[in-house]
Amino acid sequence: MENKMTELSAAMYNKAVYDNMTVSNAVAMLRQCTDFRTLSQKINAFSKGRDVKKVLIDGLCENHPDANRDTVSRKVRNWLNDCQNTLHKEDAIELCFVLGLTLDESENFVAMICEEFLHWRNLDEIPYIFALSKNMSYRQAVELHDRIKDTIAEDVSNNLSDDSFTDIVKNEIKNIENETELVNYIVNAKHRLGSLHNTAYELFSTMMNTLERPETELVDDDDYFPETENYSVGKIVQAYMHREDIPEFEDNKKKNLYSALQRSVLNNWPNETALSRIKNRHADVTRKVLILLFLATYDADNYISIDEENEDDYLYPEYGYEQSKDQTFKEFYTNMNILLESSGFKTLDPRAPFDWIVIFCMCVEDIYDIDGRFSDFLQTLFSAE
Repeated sequence: MENKMTELSAAMYNKAVYDNMTVSNAVAMLRQCTDFRTLSQKINAFSKGRDVKKVLIDGLCENHPDANRDTVSRKVRNWLNDCQNTLHKEDAIELCFVLGLTLDESENFVAMICEEFLHWRNLDEIPYIFALSKNMSYRQAVELHDRIKDTIAEDVSNNLSDDSFTDIVKNEIKNIENETELVNYIVNAKHRLGSLHNTAYELFSTMMNTLERPETELVDDDDYFPETENYSVGKIVQAYMHREDIPEFEDNKKKNLYSALQRSVLNNWPNETALSRIKNRHADVTRKVLILLFLATYDADNYISIDEENEDDYLYPEYGYEQSKDQTFKEFYTNMNILLESSGFKTLDPRAPFDWIVIFCMCVEDIYDIDGRFSDFLQTLFSAE
């Protein structure tokens, strides 16, 4: 698992720490930054020197022969002109076929576009993963997907079990040679498959339990609650998801009044309904929720174990000795990336605005004051420019 700091992250850390950058300075720098990856840059990174516009239009028209070529051209232009900053995962998977990517390249492409990797336990994604591994066309992959859906009853499970974690299923699927073996495997393993990420949910549950039962000494004096009083999901959202620090809007028309940078940060910001749906396993854990929960629970008295047999996969700081600021930051940074990568998500990327904010807030001053610093940053970012 790769957890070393990228050059960009290291440069940000050095600037934040050694130039004594304030939150106001950092917000100003963020607003002026031109290094953030756009959707067109992400797509072009996998073009392999070809005319990516032509490749996309021709490929999508071949995949959808009934589609109007002008409509397809307009969609591609919107992508390449950065009229949006992400794609639906199913669209990103289709582009893997259009761009002729290998399975490994597809994993990286989907992660860059959607911030999560291919999900090897998801019955809807398994046929496409298999098709990519066998150099099949997109239309062949769709036909395979439809045949499997017609064959397999919709009784897959999202319950946790010892043999249902993605890495186990991934290794098993990689050894499958043909469609018959694939169908037989899914028939026998369907009770272990599901659309939701199990490791992410276990980590989510551990961190939510920590916040639902706060220790009195960890609560600010102004918000004192007795030890016996538990936090509700609504209280957790208000206290740790920073809902009071970001604007509320009822529709996309009001959301569009904000800058592209602000909209990027706001994208998929969790509210009480979203967090409740995740808790009840009616929706998948999101990357942003995991990051916000980790920021709220990374404390001396709490740690998260991913694998009890592997000490390298323990997420906790080393206590009992005096750490330098550099050591503390690198430890926090590494543990955050362990959390994300083990859950099927892309690691921290300083060329994504939300991640940039997270990394900056991890860099400066006392790392255990990160919650207040994060709040100050959001309030400043969403104040009048």
